[in-house]
Amino acid sequence: MNDAELIELWHSRQPNSEIAMMLGVTVETVQRLWQGLRDEGKVPDIKRSMLGDEVHAYVPNPDHDGRPSVGFYNDPLLSKLWEVHGKENRGQRVEP
Repeated sequence: MNDAELIELWHSRQPNSEIAMMLGVTVETVQRLWQGLRDEGKVPDIKRSMLGDEVHAYVPNPDHDGRPSVGFYNDPLLSKLWEVHGKENRGQRVEP
């Protein structure tokens, strides 16, 4: 079974036990395979039991390094920096 097929199964709503039976392996083997995909950033770093509709639409980024993405405008650290220092000097170095 290749990564694309495993990713498709990860996004399905089938229980792990059903998927394992279909593949002829143990549930633990399926979970180990998915852990490898999570480590490579090919599936979200959450448990399948927490899946919502928005996760089923997840498209993996080939450049993903495994860290969760907060997005540019949802970054709490960036928001705090803008709050403290303002946005008017974005991209400009300010000498102390």
